[in-house]
Amino acid sequence: MMDLIKECLPRTRRIGTLFNPSEVNAVNFREQLEKAAKKAGLECVSMPSNTPGDVNDAVLALLQRGIDVVCQINDNMHDAAFAAIAQAAQHARIPVFTFSAGLVYEGASVVLSNDHYDGGRESGLIAARIMRGEDPATIPYDGIRKTRLLVNPLAARKIGLTIPGSAINRADVVVQTEK
Repeated sequence: MMDLIKECLPRTRRIGTLFNPSEVNAVNFREQLEKAAKKAGLECVSMPSNTPGDVNDAVLALLQRGIDVVCQINDNMHDAAFAAIAQAAQHARIPVFTFSAGLVYEGASVVLSNDHYDGGRESGLIAARIMRGEDPATIPYDGIRKTRLLVNPLAARKIGLTIPGSAINRADVVVQTEK
């Protein structure tokens, strides 16, 4: 994702994300994002919001922290409240990149997502191995390995971003219509 951000927005210095501190996965994803940003030479600003009612104020506070792009991590609450995040970012003319595929239709400009279809296929292959008698304890854990790039040039254009042709050409999905 950091490479995509730099490709689409080469002058980016600060990225921002919202997270729900009561969701363990959100805290973990925020920490991973901060490490990846630091490794890429970017500063990561994170803003907590604890309830759906906090999201509007949190996103406005985040957008006022001098960020160049919202790089929204996955968590249940912020995925559900994404419309408010996208709307506020659009009003501030700040692009939104995410990790949840469906959000490309909700106003995200760029999404880098796990390929859950491929993950389901891989899970089915593991289930078949177990049904043939293989001991599950001997099968190592392997998360979803395949990712998908989804781009929404229409959402990007609304905030003045042109997604480079290089990203569009390698995208798995290019959204051509508005929702």
